[in-house]
Amino acid sequence: MRKLKRIISILIIAVLLVGIFSVFNSAQAITLGEMQSKMEAFESAGSDVQVDVATVATEFSGLAKILTTIGAGVLVIVITYMGIKYFISTPEEQAKLKGQLIGLVVSALVIFGATAIWKIAIGIFRNM
Repeated sequence: MRKLKRIISILIIAVLLVGIFSVFNSAQAITLGEMQSKMEAFESAGSDVQVDVATVATEFSGLAKILTTIGAGVLVIVITYMGIKYFISTPEEQAKLKGQLIGLVVSALVIFGATAIWKIAIGIFRNM
């Protein structure tokens, strides 16, 4: 059994090493002038793009509402489960559940805080 584990380990290491060292790497030398012209072309391509914040906000608001609703539903289910488990458990298990309650509160803050942060960010970007 030990020999089989060693053989498998050696094969895995060999495959990983072959994968690491078989990657083709290349570098191309260019002059500073070519580098500057490529940089200017990159900058000009980005300056032509116009983003409408209102359009982005309306497109993602539906997704945000769906995810917040799912998160709130999961929170209600977990709170109900933990409440029932708390009432039927021993004092030691109740202490563990109180410790898990911290994670539940953090999860709720993340779920509803993300929506609040999104609304604040949209408000800031609309005023720009």
